[in-house]
Amino acid sequence: MKKILITGINGFIGQNLRKVLSAVYDVYGLDITKLEEDNKIIEVDITNMSKIEEKLRNSTFDYVIHCAAIAHNDKKQFSEKTLIDVNVNGTRNLLEFFKKKPPKAFIFFSSVAVYGEYGVNSYIDENKNLSPNTIYGKTKVQGEQLCNDSEINTIILRFPVIYSEIMLKDLKKRLIGVEKMGRIFLFKFGNGKQKHVFCHIESVNNIVRFILENYKKLKKNVFQAGDDFYYTSNDLLKYFKSKRNKTISIFLPSWMLKVLLTLMSLMFPEKRFFYQSIYWKLTKNNLYSIEKLKLMKYVSKDQARLL
Repeated sequence: MKKILITGINGFIGQNLRKVLSAVYDVYGLDITKLEEDNKIIEVDITNMSKIEEKLRNSTFDYVIHCAAIAHNDKKQFSEKTLIDVNVNGTRNLLEFFKKKPPKAFIFFSSVAVYGEYGVNSYIDENKNLSPNTIYGKTKVQGEQLCNDSEINTIILRFPVIYSEIMLKDLKKRLIGVEKMGRIFLFKFGNGKQKHVFCHIESVNNIVRFILENYKKLKKNVFQAGDDFYYTSNDLLKYFKSKRNKTISIFLPSWMLKVLLTLMSLMFPEKRFFYQSIYWKLTKNNLYSIEKLKLMKYVSKDQARLL
């Protein structure tokens, strides 16, 4: 069996990929901590080059799937320096190490955050200019550049929000939810016909398997990844209401949110891009095309849907 190394193996995506790929590949994992005693999990901090060399010195892998990153920093537990260190320097260290014994493919998990999060209303493809307005997006742009500059066969996948029926945190951000007195109040802005392309975890599985099976013809490439369908804000509202009986929906015009967030931006100018991002996520189409992948004969199959 061909050997795969998944970085960030303990995360939501890493654990899922391990379970799915283990049926066909000899899967090893790399993470900063071990959740269990397992000789196929390698405990190492990717920001420490000497530790990477020490722990991986005697290992070779046919493929590397680089998922390890800090993506969510909602509670501000990570500094900007830490995000850069993990997302950029960690990627640099791995590429530098594997330059000595390169895998057949090094798959880098990037993000649609590289495009920026404001003023986009139509389907985005890989040709759109990169203009990130968050530190996370900026670190992913730098990670992509490191991949492009590497001699290794790197394949970059730009994902939108990845979700499953038990991982819905980022989908909920498309509706502002407030819980009071045992009830959930969900706020929808505008007519609710805003369209959102996300990526179900099953789509992640299908796309990664396709890349692994076709790495020779896909070499040194960038692909947008995601579901081949979209949800509207009304769809999301319907789904979340179906899960909680005591859910009340409140409809407000988009201009009201824009006025509020504009005032907030004037009061807190350092958070201007953050407020712009909120407005975009709640009121605009968030659409990403996977046509380039489909042109390479990728077929989206058995797609899981919430509705």
